[in-house]
Amino acid sequence: MQDLKTGIYVDSLNIMMNGGYGIRYDVLYRYAEMQGSVLRANAYLCEDRERKKDDFEYRNKITNYHKRLRQCGFKVLVIPIAKYTGENGETLIKANVDMDMALDVIQQARHLDRLLLLTGDGDFARLVDIVQNFGTRVEVLAFQSVSTRLASTADVYTNGFLIPGLLPSEEDDVLRGHVVRYNSEKGFGFLRYYEFEEDGLIPYEVFFHVSEVDDQEALESDRYTPIYEFVIEESDDGKQRAVNLTTIYTDNNL
Repeated sequence: MQDLKTGIYVDSLNIMMNGGYGIRYDVLYRYAEMQGSVLRANAYLCEDRERKKDDFEYRNKITNYHKRLRQCGFKVLVIPIAKYTGENGETLIKANVDMDMALDVIQQARHLDRLLLLTGDGDFARLVDIVQNFGTRVEVLAFQSVSTRLASTADVYTNGFLIPGLLPSEEDDVLRGHVVRYNSEKGFGFLRYYEFEEDGLIPYEVFFHVSEVDDQEALESDRYTPIYEFVIEESDDGKQRAVNLTTIYTDNNL
């Protein structure tokens, strides 16, 4: 496998607010390493510095979280939350990492072969164009509320729900996948899911029957592709099938 010099850039607040809460940064780093050497790994976070001064519990939580990210190999870049008063006297909060993240990407991308960008924010689509003009490959990884323009501009778009272990799960045997073939007349099809192996992230396909799907209308829609949680069971004849297909997201970028 080609050893690509890779950089990871995480818009942490955007990811957290759009389906990626609890994302495991160690799994993310491992995923990035599968195609190359990680030269840069930056996580952009926001914090309330006023609250941090007086709230011990908040300060301790933030400190421990940053420590865990550094242990996973990430540089933590903290952007302070700005508070200001609106026209009606209400307190408004603004936290935006876009500028800091974009400047770092532009300065560092020339030294990278591959850039893994974690955000669903469409404002980064122009940045993707600029980086690609350097000759750098750009891959976008996000969960929900993903800009179609951003996903289509990237060389590769991956929905984070499909990366095994990237989000915590209460049950070890639960898998996530999407439909790649479906025969509506016969009522069956195949799901694609992924597993980490020595050779990388390997795709597999498994049979399912429509009777196991919780939302058949979404299954047959041509507007988007549902992502399912499911488990695999083995029948008496040794064949595998997916059961208990629960829709967790419908992605129009897959």
